[in-house]
Amino acid sequence: MSKLILVCAPKEIQQLTLHQEVDKSKDLIIHLNKSISPFTLHFDVFRKSKVSELDISNPNLLFGGFILVEIAEKEFGLRIYGQKVLGKPFWPPFNLILTRIKNNQVQQP
Repeated sequence: MSKLILVCAPKEIQQLTLHQEVDKSKDLIIHLNKSISPFTLHFDVFRKSKVSELDISNPNLLFGGFILVEIAEKEFGLRIYGQKVLGKPFWPPFNLILTRIKNNQVQQP
């Protein structure tokens, strides 16, 4: 009872930068141990009335299972989970960076 809307993968594990400061309003931190293998992050939208019917039988889950995010006034929620990459990983030669951008308007003189 869910619909996968996005799958993403971090850049090569060895190239991840060490995060110094956390902004709790926008940062989702998943702590990786030194022996982490390549993984993907999956984002599913699910109907809250069907949450008990969500498939949780994935043997390749990482990070302790699923993160479920529900908003009180909405009929849908978001499920986030990490999954092992099976086989040889491939990283494309470009990065997609998702971030919030502050509204920095230039003041006119």
